[in-house]
Amino acid sequence: MCAIAIGLILAGQACVGLSQVNAEARGGYTSRTQSTFSGEGRQLSDTERGRLFVEWHEPSVSRSLLDVPSIKLTGFLRLRSENGKNSEPVSWVQPICVGIVQEPDYKPKFDRGLPYHAFAVDEVVVNEISDWPPRDKSLKAGEFVVDFPTSSIRRGIEVEREFAVAISLGSLVSGTAKWSTDAPVVRGSIGKVKVPGQLRSSPTLQKINACSNGYGWHYDPKAAVRAANELRGLGREKALKALREYLKLTGRFERFGSGPTESERIDTADPSCVEYLVEFVFGDLRDRRDRLGEIDLYRDVPFHFVYREVINRIGSPDDYSEWIDRAEQSNKFITTRWRPPDDPLNVADEYFDRLKILGKYRPSESRPLRRPDGLKYHIRRQGVRLIKSESVLKALPTLDEKAVESDIAWQELKKAASDLRLRWDDERGEYMPTPKK
Repeated sequence: MCAIAIGLILAGQACVGLSQVNAEARGGYTSRTQSTFSGEGRQLSDTERGRLFVEWHEPSVSRSLLDVPSIKLTGFLRLRSENGKNSEPVSWVQPICVGIVQEPDYKPKFDRGLPYHAFAVDEVVVNEISDWPPRDKSLKAGEFVVDFPTSSIRRGIEVEREFAVAISLGSLVSGTAKWSTDAPVVRGSIGKVKVPGQLRSSPTLQKINACSNGYGWHYDPKAAVRAANELRGLGREKALKALREYLKLTGRFERFGSGPTESERIDTADPSCVEYLVEFVFGDLRDRRDRLGEIDLYRDVPFHFVYREVINRIGSPDDYSEWIDRAEQSNKFITTRWRPPDDPLNVADEYFDRLKILGKYRPSESRPLRRPDGLKYHIRRQGVRLIKSESVLKALPTLDEKAVESDIAWQELKKAASDLRLRWDDERGEYMPTPKK
């Protein structure tokens, strides 16, 4: 329910009572209140809580609001009779937290709620009677449905896996529902469900999927170079087809709070990468409607040059299929492959100096940064990601992004990388140390 509310806010739709939603996180747990309901909940005795249980249905994969691939999880909350021989669906309005473990191999003790470091959690109200969020009219008494983004759990690749699930109870008083993930788990709700695996994507889609979001926190120039070179090598029509196939798997709308992507795991995808990949392969297709681009090419390395501590976005989420439509309508296509230079960490420093000279240096957007050197570290971090590969890590096991925040450690890292005489390998799409004679 929380995800739906947030999604509609992003879509610019007015929602009744959303101003009365409050949430907070503390010590691994979250709590939330929402004042959009009518009626009272039921105060359960300890004995009644002990008689509650959930019948879980096998989950399915679907598309939730804003075209996000999701796991649809359904259950029936039921109450056993005092003699334990019969049960009936819960008939009163009951807020619950529904949790599913993020990792299939994790075996929780369920000794204290549903902590967010181990569970994906969503809040819902069983037998909901409010106007917002609208209740699915097909739901029966005691039945509930939640949608978890596929990115919130670690599904298998083309293999079904079991995930532990459980619920905890919230409360409803004077029309205000309250949830807290540190509330005790209903012991009768603990169970397991089999979640279908994600698809194994093609090598081309894996290279696209390795590209993280365009906001820069997880941006990796090496992944961007590999994807751009792959798409350029396909030719115009096949490149367009690959990008459309990618959005068909991932959903076409903007996401917020996305973490690092994993090339083989399509569930980790961030479709915002399509915006800059289209520019890399089909040229600049921006017009006055668009925000300014934030990636700049320097010596065949695409650097992200805006550092943010916080992102504040309002309005409708971007639909990234529009960029593919523009590319299809244009006559542009770039065939020349990028080849990053042999001194990549020096290039990162050169590029930062260039930003200051050209006036693109933006250490602050609307307010002073807590870390004024953030942009410098942001560029250096991209340099580290650019050279990171299995062969480089084997030769330089101390390679670490933490070195970017110390000028001394950075200079030592540059010296060590220089001693390796790194060369870009076009076939592998990564840097390799030059073998010593």
